[in-house]
Amino acid sequence: MKGKDDIFIPEKRLIIDLKTIADLDKIFWAVKDRRYHVKAAISLDGLGEAMRQSGIDYGFKNPDTFGIAFQEKSAPFRVRRRKFEPNSLVLGEKLYKENLATYVKCVKTNSWIDEDLLFTDMAAHGALQQWED
Repeated sequence: MKGKDDIFIPEKRLIIDLKTIADLDKIFWAVKDRRYHVKAAISLDGLGEAMRQSGIDYGFKNPDTFGIAFQEKSAPFRVRRRKFEPNSLVLGEKLYKENLATYVKCVKTNSWIDEDLLFTDMAAHGALQQWED
């Protein structure tokens, strides 16, 4: 796994990822198809662990908010910000931990299953809400 988040604002316990998108009206599908809810959960857990291991103390255990700022790739270059609902982050955490367990099992048994079995459709979970300042 790897991760590189663009912005961390400790006083808001917030990680922000910057993304470009062809059409802002297709944000939900971009999030679903690219599993950004899973990436968000990994990022939050990973930064929390890095803070613990390095002794950095912002007065909280983990950042708990993950937002994405989308900008269109072409004019008029509109921007839209979204943040993940807590239930989406819980789902993302559940999925990445299940995916890691499946990966470990495949490595140990040298038996690789169809990757479609690793992914769960999040359409019914309402992943995003409007992110207000």
